[in-house]
Amino acid sequence: LRRVEPNGRPSPHFPWSIRQTGVYHKLVQKQERCQDTSSVFLLIAPSPAAESQAVQSLHGRALSSLDTAFSVHRWFVAESMAGWMDYMCWLEDQLKIMSARIMPGPILDAVGTRPIANHLENGMYELKQLEDKIMDLLVILPTKVQTIHCVAKRYQELCSRFCVPPGACACPKGIQEFEEYSVEALNYQKRAKVLQTRVQSTLRLLSDLVEYEELRTLKQLGAASHQESRTIKDLMVAIIGLVFIPLTLVENFFSTVFVKDDDGGMQVSKNAWSMAAVAVPLTLFVFAIWQLWLRFELQLQPTALGGALRSMFRRRRAKEEDAV
Repeated sequence: LRRVEPNGRPSPHFPWSIRQTGVYHKLVQKQERCQDTSSVFLLIAPSPAAESQAVQSLHGRALSSLDTAFSVHRWFVAESMAGWMDYMCWLEDQLKIMSARIMPGPILDAVGTRPIANHLENGMYELKQLEDKIMDLLVILPTKVQTIHCVAKRYQELCSRFCVPPGACACPKGIQEFEEYSVEALNYQKRAKVLQTRVQSTLRLLSDLVEYEELRTLKQLGAASHQESRTIKDLMVAIIGLVFIPLTLVENFFSTVFVKDDDGGMQVSKNAWSMAAVAVPLTLFVFAIWQLWLRFELQLQPTALGGALRSMFRRRRAKEEDAV
């Protein structure tokens, strides 16, 4: 019998532990009557609470009745079922907390301010650990259902042999209790499957976010390389715009020569001030247009990124609704 119980460990350690109890029962028949049987139990690693309850309940009583003998089985089965509800509620709470950490809001806030790769990797690692715990449930609970069913079946077989006349023992009530425990364990198994589906859905969503983050990083590297080459190009254009274009405009429109070659000597024209008069306003105009374009690009990038993320979440939610 597998049971789960709190271990008292503080966070970040796992606060639950799964234990195992072995119950060996030897039934010795004295006569063809239920009252003339004796039982010997061997308990391996029982919980202190179950062991104390068994000792107190059997104090001063002999295990000479089939009902009394199988009541020991019912105690240990009931004790092994006690902690699973709280444990599964704790797993559901942990899944909600982990899912809230990777919702679109925090992700969109993080974009542009800090990388989210570490955040996504930590979230995936925690979800993988939670998935392992749920996989343990899907292994333990079917075995528990089968074990309880086999004990109830064996109880019924012994009752049909030893209880003479029929109805001399309280077998129907005991068998019904075992069946109720079996149904309860089966419900836990179904609940664990639902939890597994939710964890896998969250993992797929997280995997999509990791893939998106990798693509965004590659895009940023490509954009940085493109920006570097573009900066050099803009610098060359700026030099041309600030030096050659004003000179050409002044010279063509005003027929002004700024440098004269007179008798082998270089002389600067008195109209050189017209170059500054044209270059300064033109430079300020180009600089203003450039700043407006940069602001437009910065506002456009987060909008496009947020739209892409929202679209991805909508597609994922639509797939989950179709699956349900």
